[in-house]
Amino acid sequence: RDDKLLAEARAEILRSTSGSPPRILDPFAGGGAIPLEAQRLGLETEASDLNPVAVLINKALIELPAACAGRPPVFPGLAESQIREWRGAEGLGADVRAYGAWLRQEAACAISQHYPGIARGDGTVVPVIAWIWARTVRCPNPICAIEMPLVRSWWLGKKKGNEAYVRPVIGKPDAGRPARVEFEVIRGNAGGPSGSLDGTVDRGHGRCVSCGGVASNEYIRAQANAVGLGARLIGIVAASGRGREYLSPTAEHEAA
Repeated sequence: RDDKLLAEARAEILRSTSGSPPRILDPFAGGGAIPLEAQRLGLETEASDLNPVAVLINKALIELPAACAGRPPVFPGLAESQIREWRGAEGLGADVRAYGAWLRQEAACAISQHYPGIARGDGTVVPVIAWIWARTVRCPNPICAIEMPLVRSWWLGKKKGNEAYVRPVIGKPDAGRPARVEFEVIRGNAGGPSGSLDGTVDRGHGRCVSCGGVASNEYIRAQANAVGLGARLIGIVAASGRGREYLSPTAEHEAA
């Protein structure tokens, strides 16, 4: 922030308005850019919006920082650990970071067992960013009757150098039970799915990965209403030093 330039702009506004600058009204404030910049120029500002999310954003940008301007943080011990002048909204920012870290720690203690890390190929355990699930429905072909995944695309990531996709693997029937689909995450784009083979859902109709049979939109809706759709974990997105890393699902993570 260029304080000198802002001071010059404020002085010019006062000079050009004979010391009585106008109030700024933005009835459709959206993300708050206009009232925020008007406030930075020292103008009295009113903003509103019909969208409650936009109102919340404006309050966070305009009302709260102004109310807390020049005040030290209130998080226990934080102000005492940094004896200095708290300019602008620095104290509020320090509080947001401190309370955010505290809330994350409390949440981790309460629910971390439901969100386990995952081991990479080298044995390093890394945190999971997201679990990728697919809805499933029983294949209408009575000979097959497999739990078929409903997936629009098998690709998890197409960023150059970090491509990854899911490959469904059909297991063998066990003790009279239908075969089960397992999922393997393949890194790179070699042999990746394309065209009609990329995903199993097209215009609401599903295609079975085992027998190739078609489950109509009407059949899927009827099954969803009668017995509900199933769900299978098809991929895991983990955090690594290189950004996102895509890994195959495990029974442990599906259970968690």
